[in-house]
Amino acid sequence: MADVPTRRRRLSQFPRLSTALARVSRLRGRTEDFIPARRRTPTMRFSRDRRGQSVVVGTVILFGFLILALASYQAFAVPAQNSEAEFDHNQDLQSDMQELRASLLDVGDAEDDPYQRPVSVDIGFRYEPRLFAVSPPPPTGNLRTEDRGPIDLTNARVSPDDASRFENTSLLFDPHETRLLTFVSGYNEYRSSPRTTFEHTLLYNRFERANQTVTGQRTVDGAERRLSLTTFSGDVDRRGFTTTLDPTSLDGPTPTVPIEPESDVESFQLRIPTHSPAVWTEIIGTETGVGEPNAAVNESLSSDRAVVVDLEGEWRLQMSRVGYDGGTVDRTPFSNVSRVDERSQAGNESSAFLTEWETDSITIPEGGSTSLNVTVTDRATGDPISNATINYSNARTAGSGRVRFRPTTDRTRDGAAEVSLDATDAVENDSYLGYATAGDDADVLSVNIGPPESTQALEPVAVDTSNSVLNFQMRNDGEETVTIEEFAVDTTRIQSGNFIESSSSDDELEITGSTTDGLARTQGQQVFNADGTRYSLEATGPGGQGQNAEIAAGDTVTVDIRNFEQRLDDGTTLEFTNDPGDADVIVTFVLSDGTEENLYLRRP
Repeated sequence: MADVPTRRRRLSQFPRLSTALARVSRLRGRTEDFIPARRRTPTMRFSRDRRGQSVVVGTVILFGFLILALASYQAFAVPAQNSEAEFDHNQDLQSDMQELRASLLDVGDAEDDPYQRPVSVDIGFRYEPRLFAVSPPPPTGNLRTEDRGPIDLTNARVSPDDASRFENTSLLFDPHETRLLTFVSGYNEYRSSPRTTFEHTLLYNRFERANQTVTGQRTVDGAERRLSLTTFSGDVDRRGFTTTLDPTSLDGPTPTVPIEPESDVESFQLRIPTHSPAVWTEIIGTETGVGEPNAAVNESLSSDRAVVVDLEGEWRLQMSRVGYDGGTVDRTPFSNVSRVDERSQAGNESSAFLTEWETDSITIPEGGSTSLNVTVTDRATGDPISNATINYSNARTAGSGRVRFRPTTDRTRDGAAEVSLDATDAVENDSYLGYATAGDDADVLSVNIGPPESTQALEPVAVDTSNSVLNFQMRNDGEETVTIEEFAVDTTRIQSGNFIESSSSDDELEITGSTTDGLARTQGQQVFNADGTRYSLEATGPGGQGQNAEIAAGDTVTVDIRNFEQRLDDGTTLEFTNDPGDADVIVTFVLSDGTEENLYLRRP
């Protein structure tokens, strides 16, 4: 490297460059500052550029406004929207309750073939989903029955002029239990929502400080002087989003019975259990002629659980019982209340018409139907009466089903009319009284429901079991030849893992004694599982062989099934049963038309 004097001599050859370097040296103090950066030791310097700070600050402020807006939306807008949605749901709920009320009253009012209409009630709902906000859990309501005491009449009697026309009327004046139905909401925002209550035909809303009627009441009709008392039965306690009630007529309605105050009083009293005496007081009024005519609320006798109504003069009373969703009948059903001419020959003798069923009693199979004739004649001459209108009604005396009367014609022809009795909705061991009324006379028919008729073609005849073999006979009770194409055996109710496998050359299944014998056979290690699995007779598995069975109408065949890995009996012979729920072994045959025929066997 050249020494300093040498470098200076070289720079002197370039006067302008030398001058420039000298000036820089004076300013900086060192010419080494002009050495290229890559040849110098690096030093750190902080930038003084401030151009990006405003963008960052603006972004932070904007984000803060966004968070504030979302928080405000969550805190104020979401609750307001949810409250509106809950209010709308409550309006829909009241519509559902009106529909339920209509169904309950339709069932209770109908004397024959009431239209039982299941009603769905939306007792809860879900909020609309939100993208940038959170809703509380969906509100669910509660639809429940409550007991506020019985409904009853006091200081009343059957009008003396009509007392001889009716029997068993004393139970009309007994206290009768009833249930009131109330919806209680579970809203998150609409906290002032009412409790919607149905009681004695009246539907109304119960707010904290007031009541609002949704429908009118039909219990006390002062203008017509009519009392329609329907008691409601059944324990209901439903929660969630949607529930369905199936109103059912349990008892009645009774005949319309004229009643009046006892001889020593001016009025009789009707006690109506309620959640709100105030709403009934407002509807009926506290003075006769104010509100409901000919009726007045007795405030001194009323309480916070019931309103007492004073009724003067003669009124017409009819009672019935309806189940909200099932229910029970008292040991003294309303059907015991009857006209004398419906039960007593003495009552009939005073009538001009003579109305008669063709028989006094009849048994109808469960789910079946039959037809009967009713005749109407002149009691004095015995001549048939044509064009007479016959009214039919029935009252259940035992059970939970219903029998329906379906007239073929509206009026008599040559003194007779035909009516069909339908037991589709009746249950075995039910019993009814069926009334046919024409003119001033009526007749009563005792109706009993028997076991259902078998619709199977194949009916069991006899059975024999021996260790691991099931042998029985069955008969084709149908009108045509049947072909068995598949079979199954199910023993899982008494044992698991059982199967059928013949240890010899015998067939596992043989059906013999008719047009074409049927058989099913396996080969090798194949088995027939006794777990309800279906097997084809003609193709009973790989390597198997078989043949469909044809059984002529009226023929009896023998069925032999062997050998079960586990014996079926427990030391006793199996027996046939008609009750599927009581069966230990089920043998199924599938016919060529797809019909499934089941035979049920049980251990004694």
